[in-house]
Amino acid sequence: MYTVPIHKIWYTVSVYSANDAEACIEAFADWQKSASSDPKATVAMIIRLDIITLGFLYAEPTTPPNLFTAFENLPAPLAVAVPPTTGSVNSLSQILASTSSPEPMRHDYRGVSSAVDTELYKDVYAVWKEKATAINASTGANMTFVLQPIIPDMTAASNAAGGNPMGIPATTHQWWTTLVDWTDPADDNAVRAVPIAVTEAWERLSKQRGLDVPFIFANDSSRDQNPIASYGEGNVRKLKEIAEKYDPGRVFQEQQCGGFLLKDL
Repeated sequence: MYTVPIHKIWYTVSVYSANDAEACIEAFADWQKSASSDPKATVAMIIRLDIITLGFLYAEPTTPPNLFTAFENLPAPLAVAVPPTTGSVNSLSQILASTSSPEPMRHDYRGVSSAVDTELYKDVYAVWKEKATAINASTGANMTFVLQPIIPDMTAASNAAGGNPMGIPATTHQWWTTLVDWTDPADDNAVRAVPIAVTEAWERLSKQRGLDVPFIFANDSSRDQNPIASYGEGNVRKLKEIAEKYDPGRVFQEQQCGGFLLKDL
């Protein structure tokens, strides 16, 4: 087990109109292609039906010049929610926690990956927007569209620390996820059908264009997905060998209440 000693970090968060979604997606893809290779940098883009939140983060007190220039030509934001700040992971976490709704909600996540491609991003966004708008109108459910940038350095760091048990591709790509919130249990099937359909659109379009990445991030996976299988046969076999060695009684396979388990593969 390894930790990364991070003390002071730089961050800023701005809010944009939902009408700027395609411009934000284009800027995000351009940044992935041109400037995302710095492992200390990331961009958090959360698209909703009403607003878009763009967060820029760097794991040092100051940022290198031109790191986020891909976003400079965006329309003016509706608001700068968090001005450029040198703070800590804890201070940023407190800001993010303050934006969460205290209302009890039903939630579902879903994940899928693809190579970097502006048109693919925009085409799937169009599918998402149509379906998210319709389910919001019929049930009040709110759904996000999130692209998470992944770079080869992640795999390199994992290998340097002992291996890549999740089989994360050593390429620049993205992990898409969505969080859906709703209140009425009677709407469960109708609401969950929407992220399933969007995931299917990601898979279909990315395969058609040679952009598919067969990896599913477990933290973003829904209950009917199988992220461990996406790690690859060799990794699954090794994980089972490790489980047999350190958990011969299968406590974490038989007594674990749900979740993604090796015994199911």
